[in-house]
Amino acid sequence: MNQTLNKNYADDETYYLSGLITATEESQSEAIAEWERGLKSFPNSGILNYELAIANRSLSDNKKAMKYINNEYSHLKTMNFKITLKVHFNLKNVLRI
Repeated sequence: MNQTLNKNYADDETYYLSGLITATEESQSEAIAEWERGLKSFPNSGILNYELAIANRSLSDNKKAMKYINNEYSHLKTMNFKITLKVHFNLKNVLRI
């Protein structure tokens, strides 16, 4: 994973996977930092915005989670993913509670 990142071969899924590994091996805060680094290069990434929404929700930061889920939704609308939109709306409804 590090070689991919260091050689600039990374895409948004690379940052997503790297963040998952980091969350497992190190900490959630380091994983969030990794996903945020990914968003700097891939600001329209649905998977990174979604993962950041989930992570921030787990930290009870619903305001920040809503920001990321709205970013994810903007990206999904352009791609017209019906199944993913259902998951998106389920999380958005939970954040409103």
